[in-house]
Amino acid sequence: MKIRLYIQHGATKSMVRIIMICWSVLVVYPLIWAVQTSFKINKEFYQSIWALPKVFHWENYVNAWIKSNVSVFFSNTLYVTALAMVISLFIIALAANALGRFDNKLTKFLSTYFILAYMIPGSIAVIAQFFLLRNLGLTNSLNGLSLKYVADSIPFSLFVLTGFFRTLPKELEESAEMDGAGYFRTFLQIMLPLSKPGIMTIAIFNFMGFWNEYFFALIMMTDRTKYTISVGIARMVAVSSFKPEWGVLFAACVIVMAPVIVMYIIFQQNISQGITSGAVKG
Repeated sequence: MKIRLYIQHGATKSMVRIIMICWSVLVVYPLIWAVQTSFKINKEFYQSIWALPKVFHWENYVNAWIKSNVSVFFSNTLYVTALAMVISLFIIALAANALGRFDNKLTKFLSTYFILAYMIPGSIAVIAQFFLLRNLGLTNSLNGLSLKYVADSIPFSLFVLTGFFRTLPKELEESAEMDGAGYFRTFLQIMLPLSKPGIMTIAIFNFMGFWNEYFFALIMMTDRTKYTISVGIARMVAVSSFKPEWGVLFAACVIVMAPVIVMYIIFQQNISQGITSGAVKG
């Protein structure tokens, strides 16, 4: 009986590994294909879209970065993402600490309010957000776009991070209070470092969301010099219908994907740790 169970368990593990390997190939191969295509000229692309380039045309990246204004789109996106990250993490960390550490009717109401806000589809709020930013004079503004991203990130981020603060021992705060530390000093020196896994998790997810957001940036930005990278690439795809430069287009796509892929590779352990800890602590 034990031998039969061992064989079944081994067969199950082998099947799971085969499925995961096949899935990995399906996910990774399009990325590899995009990279190899980015080094081709149009002639090589039309001859065989699957073959490796005979000569690596690095000028495709130069043309994408300079002539196609990807450098402008990239810097705009970097500015919007960095500003939104700084503001959102500052607000979310303070709010999550308050909601997680204080137990009263107000914090319970606010926690329920943000959970309900998280359940509302973002597309429903687009019109209201657009008119609000227009009334504030922040349309066609990178700062306005950053504020919109901050508002969108708060419900999910609070939902994840509040659980971390709720499980931190209250004795830590009591000890800090006995040593004469105030609320902000306790938060900065004790609570914030202990909640690092949760903060890293929401920071990575928010970064990917801000970097890849397309729809609101499309309807908000009318000045070409203020396009984000997703809107800029979409415009390049539209132009390629009339004057295709496939190597340059794929080079631009690789430039877009690179920061997200690099960040995921560097912080993938933090993502797994944060999600696992959140599941246990929540």
